[in-house]
Amino acid sequence: LVDEFDDKKKKVTAEFEDMEVDGTKVGLMQTNKYSIDLLFHAMLMSSANDAANALGRAAGGQDKAVKLMNEKAAELGMSNTQAKNTSGLDAKGQYTTAEDLMKLAWAVCEDDYLMKVIGTETFKFPGGKNPQTKEKFKGYEIQNHTKIVGQVDGGLGLKNGFTRAAKGSYVAVAERDGHRVVAPMMGITATRSTAAMAN
Repeated sequence: LVDEFDDKKKKVTAEFEDMEVDGTKVGLMQTNKYSIDLLFHAMLMSSANDAANALGRAAGGQDKAVKLMNEKAAELGMSNTQAKNTSGLDAKGQYTTAEDLMKLAWAVCEDDYLMKVIGTETFKFPGGKNPQTKEKFKGYEIQNHTKIVGQVDGGLGLKNGFTRAAKGSYVAVAERDGHRVVAPMMGITATRSTAAMAN
């Protein structure tokens, strides 16, 4: 979806459908406005499904966003990948492979903006106002969930995730002595992801 947004400062108004998405969330509050840039940071740093849903809406709706995702996958040669939603949560007919995740990771490495986002250790999430109670709430700091950025020598980050069907998924990118390495893993336990980061 990054190709769809030339202006990363553009604001998106959160809706209730963003808040009711399952899984990990950053805490979007309906009627509050959030920048495209903030939504990408929340999605890629904190696996925020509410941010992914909001970005899908901003790109023209969930159906169009998924279509764009599958078109990009085909463009990158990800022949064993089929997206069904913007969050990556379990869905009938949705699948990918470790090989395809590696192709995606290399493409991300070529995008300066995405590399800057995934390499961010902490990011300030803004405060806002509850539309029903009018109560104001303070902002807070979100952290990078990959546990590689700032913690592993040469760690550039990328993405981790978990669903009941897929178990743990992890794509780590690190650079040492001028060499960049991508390590995709699927069906993993926390122990295995920790070992991969150490290596």
